[in-house]
Order: sequence, then structure tokens, then C-alpha cells
Amino acid sequence: PQKDGMIWKIVIGTIPAAIAGVLLRDWIEQNRSPLLIAITLSLVSIFMILSERNYKRPERSGIEKVGFKTALFIGLAQACALIPGVSRSGITIVAGLTRNLKREDAARFSFLLGTPAIAGASLLEAKNMIGAESLELDIFMIGITVSAVIGYFAIKYLILFLQNHSLRPFAYYRFLLAFVIILSMWINA
Repeated sequence: PQKDGMIWKIVIGTIPAAIAGVLLRDWIEQNRSPLLIAITLSLVSIFMILSERNYKRPERSGIEKVGFKTALFIGLAQACALIPGVSRSGITIVAGLTRNLKREDAARFSFLLGTPAIAGASLLEAKNMIGAESLELDIFMIGITVSAVIGYFAIKYLILFLQNHSLRPFAYYRFLLAFVIILSMWINA
């Protein structure tokens, strides 16, 4: 029963991004400018720092603490990640922190919530591979397998990191990247 409840929470959390993806697809594709990316990199960095400033580690938490309202709230944050430069995992973890989840639980739910989107994108790419040459299919399958293995370990170690560390290093990295983008735009202007 508890597992079924989590599946429904993931479904509820996935709906906002699915709707936004359909409605805003053209706008998203047309608005991938370096300036927009630098701005959204910086904004999410600010959200990360503010969420950490207000963060008080809950005594008891657990991914089961995610209720339907929290799942929907985190899902709305995931929909914002369709905007170029907004980190899906970053913004959903921030949303989880603002809903009083432990960092590692916010990260766990974030990655569970990302599974349908990643699976859907993989299926779309696989559909595009229909009729491809054997070598292309082999390379595609190797790429999926390597990505899955690396992704698993990246998620595992990120969750371990977040048990004792804040999001600040990621925020500073994003500020630095935004600065590099703006500097590059200025130099090339």
C-alpha cells in the first residue's frame, strides 16, 4: 500500500511538467539564449542559498513524509525546469527543502520524480532509432547502459553528500557558470 501511494505521488508530481511541456514546447525551443540561461542559473542559485538559510533539519523525516500536496508542489518546481538553465534536480530539491524534507529525502524524491521524464525521453529517442543501422543501435544501447550505471552512482553519492552538506557548493558553481556565460557573451559581442 505504501509503495502504491508513492507511485501515485510520482504520477501527481509528473503531471505539471507533462502539461507545461506540451503547452510550452515551442517557447522553450525558441528561448535557449545564453542570457536566459545565465539568468536562470543565477536565480536557482539564489533559491538554493535561501532554502539553505531557512533550512532546519527535521528530526524525523523520510521519503514517506512526502504527501500529495508536497508531491504536487515539487512537481510544479519540476515544470519550471523546462526553462533553459533551470536544474531539474536542483529546483526540485529546493522545493522539497521548503516543504520541510531532509536534504537527502528531497533528493530521493527528486530522482524518483525524474524517472518518468527520463524514461519518456529515452523512449522517444529509441523511437527515433527505428530503422537505424545495427551499429547505431549498439552504440545507443551502450550509451543508455553506461548512463544508467553512472547515473546510479552519481545519485547514490549525491544523497550521501547531502546528508552532511548543504546545496551551497552547487549554488556557487552555478553562479560561476553564469558569470562565465556572461563574460563569454561580453567578449564575443
